[in-house]
Amino acid sequence: MAGRISSAPTGEAGFSVLEVVVAVALLGAAMLPLMALQMQTSGGAAALERTLDRRLAEQVARDYLKTINLAAAPTGQGEIGGGWRLAWRAAPARGPDSAVYSLGLDGRYSMTLYDAECELTHEDGRRATFAVRGVSARATRPYVTF
Repeated sequence: MAGRISSAPTGEAGFSVLEVVVAVALLGAAMLPLMALQMQTSGGAAALERTLDRRLAEQVARDYLKTINLAAAPTGQGEIGGGWRLAWRAAPARGPDSAVYSLGLDGRYSMTLYDAECELTHEDGRRATFAVRGVSARATRPYVTF
């Protein structure tokens, strides 16, 4: 009976349903910490992006305030781009000092040191505050040559 083919199984072939369910459960349990790590990493990246955006807006605001004469505009506001709005309020840190020539004569300008409280507001509701110290010059007399 060498040519006879048997239809009865001689061994196990493949996986049972129970083995597949156990394998999927183990893989799912192993994936949970990885998914939590991925969510934490993406949340950290978004927070870092918001922080960098705020720091850039703060630097732009500082540069913008350097162009303003705080004696002439002690309060004000303006758009600085990127959805940010700047508002400031400045007050003299101390009284004006006159520039002095080397000959002991009063100079042409009066210099005043100002402290400015600044607030940045983003269109999405984010806010940031910072302080700036700047110098304001005012001409005290016309330019004269000797």
